[in-house]
Amino acid sequence: FSLADVPMSRDVALRFYVFDKAGGLDAVKHSNCTLSKGGQVITYQNPQGVRTVGKVLFFAQWHTSFHRFPSLHLARHEIDMVYSKPFSQFSEAFSLEISINDSLSALR
Repeated sequence: FSLADVPMSRDVALRFYVFDKAGGLDAVKHSNCTLSKGGQVITYQNPQGVRTVGKVLFFAQWHTSFHRFPSLHLARHEIDMVYSKPFSQFSEAFSLEISINDSLSALR
């Protein structure tokens, strides 16, 4: 499949980050982005030197040959860093639905 004209194949990892402060899109727009080794920390630094740091909240990985798109449903026990967390952090019914479509091309 393709995501905004970038072909995705083989092993794909999708990481979700939680950030140390809420700045919205403006906090990362026009910023330099640095990803730590292993992708555990992502740091954005804007031209004024303001840094916004995110740490991995959870992630999902799959091999494209095993799944048919446009969507992929992952239950709580299939999501890394979620399955071992208490239900108070991620409910028992927590799941992730990944939908791939061509609408991102229209955002350019």
